[in-house]
Amino acid sequence: MKILTPILMLLLVASGVECRTAPIASGVSVQGDCKHEWVYREYSAPVRGKVVFYEPTADLCGLFPTASVTLVKTGPLDTIRVLDLCYMGDPIPIGVTVTIQPVKAPGGEVDVPADPYTCSIKTTCFGTVKSTP
Repeated sequence: MKILTPILMLLLVASGVECRTAPIASGVSVQGDCKHEWVYREYSAPVRGKVVFYEPTADLCGLFPTASVTLVKTGPLDTIRVLDLCYMGDPIPIGVTVTIQPVKAPGGEVDVPADPYTCSIKTTCFGTVKSTP
């Protein structure tokens, strides 16, 4: 196995394949950074607001729990992060009004994509995001 790695590297270099690390955009935190600072709330009633950011889950739901991330502005000075478990529907457009139906938090770790406000928006809840006419 030790000899196989250098041979593979030599083949990659000889074939002209480039390996680059994509730079992280300014203000975007790597997945998991500051997640330990999030404050989880369980709402007892639906919450309405406007979508300011949406990122689907990159993984299929199944073996590990996954969630999409939607940032919703619920008031002049209040924006919350909504984790929608196993959401595989259409992308949620920015600027639309949505209703968040609260969902009980699952036990254990949930795989969540990064968002540009990972470290600045702390209020987080689990819920189902639905467009409101």
